[in-house]
Amino acid sequence: MIQRIQTVYLTVASLLGILALLNPVAIYLKGSEAVVLTPFSHTAEEVVDFAGAWPIGVLWVFCIAVLVATIFQFKNRPLQLKITMSFTILLIALGAMEFWIAMQLGAALGEGYNANYNWTIFLPFISAVLTFLARLAIKKDEDLVRSVDRLR
Repeated sequence: MIQRIQTVYLTVASLLGILALLNPVAIYLKGSEAVVLTPFSHTAEEVVDFAGAWPIGVLWVFCIAVLVATIFQFKNRPLQLKITMSFTILLIALGAMEFWIAMQLGAALGEGYNANYNWTIFLPFISAVLTFLARLAIKKDEDLVRSVDRLR
């Protein structure tokens, strides 16, 4: 059923992803100059040659789309279990990649820039925890259904 606690967990994880897309990951300050790293781009084109942050944005959009689609797979709980476990791992990897790209941009900018990491850098890890909690709730439902089937 769609009105279960795992729906709440997956919805909040998706909303956190949308929030992460709308806010910067890090801001690098040097005097009055500021370089902003967002999930799709950065403002350092004129300062340094850096490949970019587009993989963060693309992965966030992919994760959001699949997490929302997972909510509507309530009739196929084994598939939901597989998707939530794989996306828990993917969200942890996304968080590590966000931090790595932020560190790489800081290294590419060089000396004098102070990195201020935004609170959104932790959102992939929070979403991973919520996705894992959704997996536990789905497993609990699946175990309940299987135990009722044994009684028949």
